[in-house]
Amino acid sequence: MKFLTLLFALAAPALAQFKKITFPAADGVEITADLYRVNDALTTPMILLFHQAGSSRGEYREIAPRLGELGFNCLAIDQRSGNSRNGVVNETAGRVSGNASFLDAIPDLEAAIAKAKESYASGPVIIWGSSYSSVLVLKLIGEQPALADGVLSFSPGEYLGAGNPVRTAATQVNGPTFITSAANERSASRPIFDAIPSSAKTYFLPESGGVHGSSTLNAGVANQAAYWEAVTEFLKQWQVKAAPQTNVSVESITGGKVALKFAGEEGKHYRLSVSKDLKRWLSLASVTANTASMSLRDNATTKRQNLFYRAEPIAAIIQPSIAAVSHSGSPQAYQFSVSILSDEDGWNRYADWWEVLNEQGELLYRRVLGHPHENEQPFTRSGGPVKISADQIVFIRAHMNDGGYGKKAYRGSINTGFQETELSPVFGSEAAVTGSLPRER
Repeated sequence: MKFLTLLFALAAPALAQFKKITFPAADGVEITADLYRVNDALTTPMILLFHQAGSSRGEYREIAPRLGELGFNCLAIDQRSGNSRNGVVNETAGRVSGNASFLDAIPDLEAAIAKAKESYASGPVIIWGSSYSSVLVLKLIGEQPALADGVLSFSPGEYLGAGNPVRTAATQVNGPTFITSAANERSASRPIFDAIPSSAKTYFLPESGGVHGSSTLNAGVANQAAYWEAVTEFLKQWQVKAAPQTNVSVESITGGKVALKFAGEEGKHYRLSVSKDLKRWLSLASVTANTASMSLRDNATTKRQNLFYRAEPIAAIIQPSIAAVSHSGSPQAYQFSVSILSDEDGWNRYADWWEVLNEQGELLYRRVLGHPHENEQPFTRSGGPVKISADQIVFIRAHMNDGGYGKKAYRGSINTGFQETELSPVFGSEAAVTGSLPRER
C-alpha cells in the first residue's frame, strides 16, 4: 500500500499523561490542577474539568485519558469547595479557611479558563461540570458566552438556594450544550435542559442506570458505554485529531507553492476542508490520492499560515462546474449571470455559492445560493455589482457544500470574454472562509 503526501498528518495520540500545575485565582487563592496533554499544539481543543461536591481533580483520573484518546487536551482542577476523590486530596480547598460554598468556587473556574487560554489553548475551549459545578458552568456560560465554545453538564439541579436560579441562568445559554444525569435524576436535570434556548443542545438519559455526576463515565457503571457514546458524539464538533479526519497547519510555502501533507491511501478519494478557527469547516475540493506526492499551487501565499486544513475520505468525487457566464452593466458595477451544473441531493449535497476572484485568489464577490436546485440543472443565478474594470482578469467558480470548489471554472475579462479553465483545489483558499457564507444548518 502506497500513501499520498499532501497536508495533514497527526499521529494518534498516546495515552494522556498529566502533570500537576498551580496558578492563582483572581482573589489570590492558589489552585492546583492536573494538565493532560496529548498534543502540544495550541490549536488542540481543550476541556476544562470541574468536580462535584466533596471531590477533587482525582474525579477525572479515569475520564481525562479517555478524552485524550478522542483528541482533547484537558485541565482538571481542585476547586475550593471539595475534599478528595480516588485518593487525590483537594489541595485548593486545603488553602482556604472554613467551608467554601458552591458559589465561592466560581473564581476557580474563571481562573482555570483564563489559564487555559493564556498558556495552553488558542483553539476551542469546552467547560465540563459535575454536580454542583455542572450548574456553575451553565451560570458562567450564560452570563459570559465568550468564555467557552461549549459546555457539558453532568447531573445539574437546583443546588444554589431558594427559587430556581439554575433554571433562570439556563435561559441565557445559547451555545452548544450537553446535559445528562443518572436515570433517576431526570426530574432535576430535564427542567434545566428545557429552559435552555440553544438550538445546539443535547439531552441524554438512558431508561435506567447511571450515577451522579461525571462518575457515570467510569468503568463498572450501568450504561457507561451509552454515556460515552453520547459524549463522544457531542464532542465530534470540536475534534481535530481526526482518524480518519486529520489536520495540521501548512507545512511550507515556497515560490507560490503551498506544500500540504496528509497520509492517504492511493486510489482513494478525499475531501479537503479549510477553517480559520477550527470550529467551522468549509469544503475546498475533492481529490484522488493517485501519486506518491502532490504539490498544490495557491498564488495567494501571504495568508496561508492563518488557515487550518483537513482531509476526510469520501466515497466519490462530486464537484460543481461553471456551464456558462454572461454579464451586463458598467465598470465597477457589473452584473454576472452564472450557470452551474451540479449533482445535487437536496440539502445533503448542493451548490451553495458562486464567486468572483482576482488573479491573486482574493474574493471580489460571492453570490450565496439559498437552497438546492436538484430539479433545475443546469441552473442560472445572477449577482452583483462586481467592482472590477473592463480589462481586469478574474476567475468565476462554483462551490458545493459537501464537495468544495469544482475544478472547472471560467477565466477572463469583460473586454476579452470568458473561457473555461481549471483551478487548483487550494487556489484562493482564503476566500472559502471570508465574505458572506451560507447559514449553518
